[in-house]
Amino acid sequence: MKDIEFVESGRGEKKDVMIQSRAWARDSLDVMSDEIEWTNHGTLSRNGGAWCLEYRENISEDPKDPTMTDVKIQVRGTSVLVTRSGSFGMTMYLNQGHVYEGTYVTPFGEMKYHVQCLKAEVDLSEEAGSLDLSFVLEILGGGDTTTRYMKMKYWAVK
Repeated sequence: MKDIEFVESGRGEKKDVMIQSRAWARDSLDVMSDEIEWTNHGTLSRNGGAWCLEYRENISEDPKDPTMTDVKIQVRGTSVLVTRSGSFGMTMYLNQGHVYEGTYVTPFGEMKYHVQCLKAEVDLSEEAGSLDLSFVLEILGGGDTTTRYMKMKYWAVK
């Protein structure tokens, strides 16, 4: 992961932003999942040439019992590092043409995975920006392989 300079939380001036995301997937049989959309309040900061978007996300399907996770997306050029903390934690490095191996931590145990970035298009500025990501996620040890797609845009909140 030497291609990306990590941005520490609290470094650089943080701007309030609204983040709108869409995500969907195709499984190994080419069956497409339902598309999900969500909007979150977050922050944007910059340290040198690296950008950092941070927000909290509800990953539970039960609105009465939300499971929140903190998400940090760091970008340098077209290299993207996604970190989720909490009881469903993971780190994913996306750099087109590269394969990254990681561990997905859940309350039920850990799962190893490979992720291969197919596309990482980014257009970032202090006022607005977008990320367009696609990657193949393979759960190792007999798990499924899916192609995931995520489009995200943000804009500064005055």
